[in-house]
Amino acid sequence: MPDGPTLSFDRHQTAFARMASTSKKDLVTLWRQEARICFGGTASMPGVAGITPPYGEGKLQNASSAEKHAKAKVASDIHALYGTPSQAYDAIHEKNPADADAFWYLRLHHDTRGASDILRQNTGSWLAPFDDGKYHRQNFRKKNRRIRFYVTDPKALSDYIKLEQGLIWWLASGWHEPLEALDARLPAGIKRHPSPGHLEVNITADDISISAVNEVSYGSSIRDMNRRLQTVMNDYRVQRLDRAWEHYLDVLAKRHGLKKE
Repeated sequence: MPDGPTLSFDRHQTAFARMASTSKKDLVTLWRQEARICFGGTASMPGVAGITPPYGEGKLQNASSAEKHAKAKVASDIHALYGTPSQAYDAIHEKNPADADAFWYLRLHHDTRGASDILRQNTGSWLAPFDDGKYHRQNFRKKNRRIRFYVTDPKALSDYIKLEQGLIWWLASGWHEPLEALDARLPAGIKRHPSPGHLEVNITADDISISAVNEVSYGSSIRDMNRRLQTVMNDYRVQRLDRAWEHYLDVLAKRHGLKKE
């Protein structure tokens, strides 16, 4: 996320400022500590890295479950766009059994163009050698997937699926460098790939800014990433800061013999 998230969410800012006003630590130390928690998380709270895909809510907080779910989705998305010769045969057979037999005969005799013509006439799809994933990259976000690319070489398609499945931690790994720079907790999978990311610390007389930046190019296109960030910063973290504030007030009231309203 090249223009990646910073600690600038209103509810979080208010809760953090309230907490900071009671601390004896200097503001730079507090901000680094807060960034460490918000981006790396804790044992009981996922940080930004821990909600970045393939991580998700519920059981997808478990790294192996998240990976298994993501691999299944990758395979499903690719299979929705591509098919094998036997699947092409079945698709033709539903419309015209005789054409299906002709398709299979031509395929067995390496007449790919002839077989593809029969397939196109019956289904609108086509048969050709695998295109190294070009059709997938161009169409995987589109809803209309009625037209499929049936490949002559199913093994090449299978190899491509495995390759894409191997990249599912690429986005999450963009948090690796900034988290290490913060000495933050590293959720499982974050070190899987050498994805780009960095930490920015700017301290002036008027302002302190600490930004963990995930530079994976497609990060900003993840549909619900903003909601995930809002949940971590303005819900999970604010809830814990609110509890810490309530505890502080309790201690303060007891120290002075007061009753907290």
